[in-house]
Amino acid sequence: KGTYYEIRTYPVNRGRKTVGVIHYFHDFSKRKQIEQRLRQSLLRLEKLNDLSRLLAMWLGKGNLMQVTLQTATELLEAVFGALFFLESSGLRIRALSGIRNQDESPALAALLEEAGFAAITDAQTMRLVRGPYNVLAVPLNAEILHGQPGALVFVTPKESVFSDFEISLAESVARQLAVTTENARLYREVERMAQIDGLTGIYTRRHFESIARHQWYFSLRHRRPFCVIMADIDFFKKVNDTHGHAAGDAVLRQVAERLRVNLREADVLGRYGGEEFIVLLPQTGLEHAREIAERIRAAVAGRPMTISSGDLAVTVSFGVAHYRPGKDESLLAVIKRADSALYEAKEKSRNRVCAQ
Repeated sequence: KGTYYEIRTYPVNRGRKTVGVIHYFHDFSKRKQIEQRLRQSLLRLEKLNDLSRLLAMWLGKGNLMQVTLQTATELLEAVFGALFFLESSGLRIRALSGIRNQDESPALAALLEEAGFAAITDAQTMRLVRGPYNVLAVPLNAEILHGQPGALVFVTPKESVFSDFEISLAESVARQLAVTTENARLYREVERMAQIDGLTGIYTRRHFESIARHQWYFSLRHRRPFCVIMADIDFFKKVNDTHGHAAGDAVLRQVAERLRVNLREADVLGRYGGEEFIVLLPQTGLEHAREIAERIRAAVAGRPMTISSGDLAVTVSFGVAHYRPGKDESLLAVIKRADSALYEAKEKSRNRVCAQ
């Protein structure tokens, strides 16, 4: 059991006759144990390397925090693990390993929280002994995490002590997880910026068109109608020239808000460019779309916009186009018809709804 010997046998000869043997016994158990520990360390480092590659590629898809915690728990040969983040309401568990939920073992959950809070508060790795458990708590770098501190906590039975090598592994995982979490946050922010117009808070043209293509495919496949509304603020250049671009920005924000509050939850609103807006109305006929556009027109014209110098009367012109099921027409063609209807509304003294 864990003991290894090397046995060498040499004959003792007298003349041509063997009269005995000599046995040499060499205990190389320590060497074998070192080799085994080295193999285990190499396997652990290989797993850590695999996890590092996964963390480096991850940009927010899938539950990587759970995968990371599970892998780290296995690397450390721990029986329980938890990942915490400190929020305004207190510690929040983001992942658990070895325990399904906090209600399963309240005492263990309290132990995990105690260790996590201690590591976060002291901003250093903590080794604790509590009852039948050894606990290792490693903080996540709050500076990297945009000021939101967190901690990885691992638990083993009292007789199993975390080695310095295992602590180094845990700290390596914590560093990489902090960087990956922050990268994912930045990626989501960039993605949000690509989807949401920074001035008005509604969809960008690119993101609107992506959603609209899905609706067009759905309508084409299931033979369902939809409508597109194009809206353009009347005499917007005059607003900028007379009152300044800050006033123009205020008008854009307020018009976008009045569009938004007068649409249904399923409707899709985007800024198409400059002072032009676009709306997609799923499963909507032409007459209903005209009614919606007229309601928005009245909401804009019926109450002035607020700018720094006072109130400002603003109107909007609308063009509506209807996609009819069964007609072979592209999404771009429907948008072009809505734009053509908008041009007609502009030609007819503005502040009106025209449809095609």
